[in-house]
Parts: sequence; structure tokens; C-alpha cells
Amino acid sequence: MSKKNGRRQERTPDTSRKNRGIWDEIEGKCNGKRLGGDGLCRQPEGWGVIGITTGRCKRHGGATKNHLIAAKRELLDRAIVTYGLPHEIDPTDALLDEVHRTAGWVRYLHGEVEKIPEGELHKAVHTALLSKYDRERRHGLDVYRTAIGAGIEERRVRVAEQTGALIAQVINGVLEDLGIADRPEVPGIVRKHLMAIEGGNAA
Repeated sequence: MSKKNGRRQERTPDTSRKNRGIWDEIEGKCNGKRLGGDGLCRQPEGWGVIGITTGRCKRHGGATKNHLIAAKRELLDRAIVTYGLPHEIDPTDALLDEVHRTAGWVRYLHGEVEKIPEGELHKAVHTALLSKYDRERRHGLDVYRTAIGAGIEERRVRVAEQTGALIAQVINGVLEDLGIADRPEVPGIVRKHLMAIEGGNAA
């Protein structure tokens, strides 16, 4: 800021070639205009705004009501692309369905991991299962955090997660009672039907 005739005036941004870099928008950064016209903000997206990981930082309007609404909507839209969710239903329902499905699949894999005899964890077939279980757990946590960050009530997210886990528990119990849980084709069939679940967004 500078003063002229007793009035405060905003300095004209210097966008000359030597300073062009400071005015380039960078993905993952706030990119809000710094006071004094000395470039764009390089804080991470959503910096200082609790629960938000996109858009402006708290110093550049990130905590305003309108921005919070827009940021949460953007998180939902990103989730649709990131997780390959259906576009034809409401983004909130789609994300809750993904929480539902993933929780069920993780619960089923957990049961399979528990069946591994002690001392056999190093075997290739079991190593692959453990790797899949770890990967799906991380995916589930990522989806859960995304749902909360997008403004979906934590209670609804928890219900979707618990419902998916209960469904997997029932499926596994039925398979065990029928004596077919150890058939090699079973995991693929279980996953197929868990991934086909819709309406996991119970209130």
C-alpha cells in the first residue's frame, strides 16, 4: 500500500518477466493475492481452515461461509473423480456408498487375515493378502476423512461404515456355516457383491 494525496492506494502488481513466477498459480497452493501486490500466496490449499484441504487459506478468505460451502462441494466433486464414483447420483450419497462398500470389504479381508496360521505370514499367498488388506484399510481411511472434510455429518459416515462391516460379517458367517468360505473363488464373489451395494447412506 502507498499514500497519495492523503489516501491509501493499492500498489499495482509487478507482472514483468522477472517477477512473473510469483504471479503464477501453483496447484495445491492458496494462490490468493498477497497484500502489497507482491505475488500470490504459497500456503497450502485450505491452510489454517479446520477440516478443509482445498481453496484459499484462512488469510485470503478461506474461512468465510461462502468459501466453506464452495470448498466442501469441491471436495465432493474431487471424490467422485478420485474414487471413480457414479455421476448420476448425489455426490454425498455416492461418497457414503463408497464408505459403506469399503468398510464391508475391509471387514471381510480382516477375517481372512485372522485365519492365517502363526508362522505362515511370510508365505507369498499370505503376503499378497496382507498387502491387499493394508491397501484397502488406507483407502477406507482416506474415504472416511474425505467424507468428513466434505461436510457430511460424522454420524452418517459412521453408520455407513458400521453397516458395511456388519454386512461383511453376516456374509462371512454364512460362508463359514456352509463350509465354503475357503474356496478360492469366494473373495472375488464377496467383493463383487459388496461393490454392488447401494443405499449404504443410512441416516
